[in-house]
Amino acid sequence: MAEKTMNSTVTLNNGVQMPIFGLGMYTPNADDDTYMAVRWAIDAGYRLADTASFYENENDLGRAFAESGLAREKFFVATKLWPLDFDNVEQALKKSLTELKMDYVDLYLMHWPGTDAELMKKAWNEMLELMEKGYIKACGISNFYTAQIDTLIKDSGVTPQAQQVELHPWFQQRKMRAYCKEKNIAVTSWGPIFHGHLSEVPEMGEIGAKYGKSAAQATLRGMCSMALTSFQNRCIKTGLLKTRRSLILSWMRVICNGSTQWMGKVVLICSIRGCMRARSRLQHFRPA
Repeated sequence: MAEKTMNSTVTLNNGVQMPIFGLGMYTPNADDDTYMAVRWAIDAGYRLADTASFYENENDLGRAFAESGLAREKFFVATKLWPLDFDNVEQALKKSLTELKMDYVDLYLMHWPGTDAELMKKAWNEMLELMEKGYIKACGISNFYTAQIDTLIKDSGVTPQAQQVELHPWFQQRKMRAYCKEKNIAVTSWGPIFHGHLSEVPEMGEIGAKYGKSAAQATLRGMCSMALTSFQNRCIKTGLLKTRRSLILSWMRVICNGSTQWMGKVVLICSIRGCMRARSRLQHFRPA
């Protein structure tokens, strides 16, 4: 079983290499907390950040990356197209690129399918054209049902490279994972540590304590035992560094291409918001 490190990647169905660990940037406010989370993540060795135009923090990501000194090709950036922008994809993408201060994005996702199937198909085809022009390295979708993915494939002849969905021990998405494995679509999980609700699952803390780990680490370890590739983040610097160390320990083994138990290429993204919520909840439930 291959050992995974911060430098490990998965190969998307168009040959693009995507890091297996990353920072999810969904947070209520674009502020210095977001900017510092990116800086700390980069310092800790993370080489992927996942944002969206809807999050209104692409600028924070761009600023933090620019100050990191990393070469562009060494950092994987994913952002998303909001449904209200489906009628003008190129304008929306170029606005994101301006905020990010970048010439291209590594992964561009349709954030939601929207309510207009024809507009959805039109937006997808425009994304593919922009990929041909070099503004996008890989195209994907987020929060789509299988029938909607089938619609895109049938209309364009192109299978999405990635699908991002809610995925964690409470919501395992077994049918979606099986579908994506069959189609060779990488699955990205958002909210793998229960959206910051770990304090409501004391068993995870007990399991973590048994092995000298946190509840979040125990949750990710359990998912990794099902042959999961992993994305994780922390909004607190010490947590980022601690998570990084834990992911390269021998007991944190994963299989990139899946198994009969797990099925498919799956990555995890924990949002800054979820980590901040976990911190506030833990403070709230701290014994007097």
